[in-house]
Order: sequence, then structure tokens, then C-alpha cells
Amino acid sequence: MNWYLGSCRPNKRDLFLKQLEFEIDKNQLGGLFLEPISPRDAMYKDLVLLQISDLPSARIHLKKIEQFHSYRTKGFIRTSSQTIFRQVNLRTGFYMLTQSDLILVAGATGGVGQLVAAKLLEKNLSVRILTRNRSQAEQMFDNQVDPSTSLRVNTERSRGVDIVVGDLRYPDTLTSATKDVTHIICCTGTTAFPSRRWDFTNFFNPKNTPQAVDGEGVKNLILATPSNLKRFVFVSSCGVLRKDSFPFNLLNAFGVLDAKLDSENILKSSGLPYTIIRPGRLIDGPYTSYDLNTLLRAKTDGKKAVVIGTGDTLNGETSRIDVANVCVECLNYDITINQALDLINSGTRPELIDWQKLFQEFS
Repeated sequence: MNWYLGSCRPNKRDLFLKQLEFEIDKNQLGGLFLEPISPRDAMYKDLVLLQISDLPSARIHLKKIEQFHSYRTKGFIRTSSQTIFRQVNLRTGFYMLTQSDLILVAGATGGVGQLVAAKLLEKNLSVRILTRNRSQAEQMFDNQVDPSTSLRVNTERSRGVDIVVGDLRYPDTLTSATKDVTHIICCTGTTAFPSRRWDFTNFFNPKNTPQAVDGEGVKNLILATPSNLKRFVFVSSCGVLRKDSFPFNLLNAFGVLDAKLDSENILKSSGLPYTIIRPGRLIDGPYTSYDLNTLLRAKTDGKKAVVIGTGDTLNGETSRIDVANVCVECLNYDITINQALDLINSGTRPELIDWQKLFQEFS
């Protein structure tokens, strides 16, 4: 099987894919075409990657489909998906995640983490969840988890979830969680002010403070990360560089911004390729429904545009949905490697978000 980059007629890719599926079913061509892959970003909306076993035979069928424009072979024929994706990346700065990638989501049952996991699953990617509570994770991701193996491949969409029980506060529980992962998205956190989530088993020594989770916990995860990791995405907070100024000094009364900044600095000095995301005050959620389909349909209530900056200069609210969007979409662009991105929602939201344009603007 070789890979071919196909070009469809403008705005006709979805129709082309339907016609191709019809052609495959009608003529029993499952051995000739494997499932095509469609880049999801706006700039690639007319492109499709086709894996074909016999090009001359495939050409006959492709010519029957009106919406197909051309296929390109020079420089794009390869025997493995990783090579073809690297070739596309070299030409465009775009890296396409594949099912051979394994993405660890830490904090996947939290307000942002559950949305990150849902969006990764929507893209048919392999997801591993690090959680303290297996039953909660199994309930949330029902129909994606096989209790016999902790991994189920959904028969309709080939998406799977691998659940690993562990706790960032205890380094010896993280080895199995980080084994063989290619990407990590860390969405863990606790409340900025004392609450039940701080785990006051001992009133004078709570176990789940910002320092324990956002500080030492994230540090433990970084130290447990494979050296060949492709990306470590860390959800931090706006105000980390302004923690001595109002109103962030109030938010930091119990050290949450201190802890997050410490983790940012440890990540930057780790040598791992990273992206740090600094959202404003979180809105939209957290969602209490454990129905994955509900999470996938979640929309930002304010309908505000995504604004990305650098230098911890932005102020405002940020939809948890867009925090999850940026966590996932940044993995597709090398331009976001070793960057700290400020993120808020402001202005009129476009119908379609051009992530490449957004990421290029901050650079």
C-alpha cells in the first residue's frame, strides 16, 4: 500500500468521499482503497490522503468520480503513514496525528480534560487516560472502554480509550501511564482556594493543594515522561507572570499561580517539546453529563472568537471548550512548539476557526 495526496474540487471533499465509499461498496474495492484520511484544518479542506494498493486500477475508479480533481504522487508515495505525514509536515508546517500516536490525557475526568479526551476520540485517535478513579472514568467513557482489557476499539469509529489508574502526587504510579505515549496533555488541577477538593483528611495538612497537584504533581509527570515524547501540553493559567498585581495576587493567595509557574519553568528546562496554554477565567462547564456525545456537541455559550497571544498580557474569560480545542489543535502545528499561549474569548466568533492563521498571528 502506498500513500497518495489527492485534491478534490473546491468545497467538494465530503461529496467526493461519499461517492468514493459508494464506488468501493458497489465494486467491492476494499482491497484497493483503505480508509481515506481527511485533514481537518480549513487550509486542507480540499485535500485527502488515499492509501492505494494498485494505482492503475484505482485511477480507473477515481476518474468516475466528478468531484475528484487530481492525485499527486511525486514526493508523496511512501510505504508508511508516518513518512507521508512527515513529508506533508515539511512542506506545510502541519503535522497530522494518526492512530499510531498514543496521547495521554492527565485529568481526563475534569472540566477541561473530559473535553480534550472527547475531541481526541472524535478524531479517531488513541487515547490513554490517567485517573485516580477508574469507575468514574469508565462511566464517563462508557462504550469506549473494554473492562476485560481496559481498551476497546469502537466498531463504528475505531477509537479507543486506555484507562490507567495513577496519581500525579505519587511518582511510582506514573510509569505505566507514560509508557509508549507520544503526546501528553496535562489538564490536572485543584481549586485555587481551600475546598473539599483539597482533601482535608488531616485538617492541618491537606493532600490535594495547588502545590501538591499543580506544582509537585506536574513535576512528577514531567520527570516520568519518555525522552522521545513529541509534545507535552500543559494547561496553566493567565496571571502567572502578573501574580503580584491585582487581581491575580488575590487568586494566588494560596499559591496556585506560584505552583503553575514553577511547573512551567520545570517543563521549559526539561528539554521536552512543549506547549503551555494560559487561559483566562474558565466558563462553559464543567459538564456533569458523562455522555460523550453530549460533550462532543458542547458549544461555547458566548459565541465569542478565539484570541491567542503571548507574554501573559491577555485578560478575560475563556471557554473550557476552546481550551480543549487549543490543546488538541496545537499538536498539528510545529509553530506552537516551545511556546506559551495566552487564550481568551473575545469578539464575534467565525463560523469556521482557521487554527493555522490563529497560531501564525501570535508568531
